[in-house]
Amino acid sequence: MKIALSNFALRHFKKGAGTVVTSQTPEEFIEEVNDVIEQPDPFEEPTFSLEDSLYPFCKYLIIDNFTDAIASTAKITLENYQYLRSGYSSRVEGELPYLSRWFELPIKNTEPSKCLVLILYSREQLLKEHDENGGEFDISEDCEYGIVALQALNEPVVEPMPPYTMVRNALGIKWGGNGEDIIEDYLREAAIYWDEHAIIK
Repeated sequence: MKIALSNFALRHFKKGAGTVVTSQTPEEFIEEVNDVIEQPDPFEEPTFSLEDSLYPFCKYLIIDNFTDAIASTAKITLENYQYLRSGYSSRVEGELPYLSRWFELPIKNTEPSKCLVLILYSREQLLKEHDENGGEFDISEDCEYGIVALQALNEPVVEPMPPYTMVRNALGIKWGGNGEDIIEDYLREAAIYWDEHAIIK
């Protein structure tokens, strides 16, 4: 399996909310990711795991963090709730803004997270979204998947998709989603998680 870095994921290499990587260029990052997932020695424990998601075209690749990215979310507590903010924002220019909330902490942890969760879309799905939205297609023919998002976490467990992301997906590709319907039970579970957590900006 070979993985590419989609143009959409380049936002993680710039200052902003969520997971940010400054210790590697996008080119260095994707080269190291592909080194990690090369067929491992059969006598050694794999250093990554590949998990299915709600969607057949999406997978989660969990690897040890080799970057300077710090944990991108935190649990809301009595000590940090006063730093919680909310507002409308877009992930990339031209996308519809959605209401979200985040921490603006006066002092941030500088310790890199323990692992990275890479959200992968199949080449076919990325091509489908490209055909709808236009622009330059950035995944070569020898790549099976493209990274669309990064999560820096301290536990190798995938966080639930935020409810507003599910709504965006249901609106369709034209509006920045993937066209998949909302799964009610999953949204309700995700709402419980995100009622108690927020991203760090």
